[in-house]
Amino acid sequence: MFTKYDIVNYNKNTGEITFRFENNENQKITIDINREYPSYEPCYDYYFDEFNKIHQFKDSNGEEYLYKNKKGYTKCYQYQYDKLCKKFPISDNGRLYIHFESIYNNLFT
Repeated sequence: MFTKYDIVNYNKNTGEITFRFENNENQKITIDINREYPSYEPCYDYYFDEFNKIHQFKDSNGEEYLYKNKKGYTKCYQYQYDKLCKKFPISDNGRLYIHFESIYNNLFT
């Protein structure tokens, strides 16, 4: 079974970002995002609709649920955005997702 992950701490000054994996141990992994994935983008303003299509709302203020244009949206987990970015070979978000899949494979099974 696949495990979800999300950002629990992000220090823009040092570039350290900590992810929490929602597995049995709630494992946390911290990496230097500036050094390894300099264009990595936290998904603060990305949401998905009832069809799992991702949308960006820059005026969302990080709210967990949005209601716009008579439609409901739920905030994306970081893993959902990173997984979507896998289809773009130069995306650091996609590259990090692939890294997590290969290095921390036990968290994805």
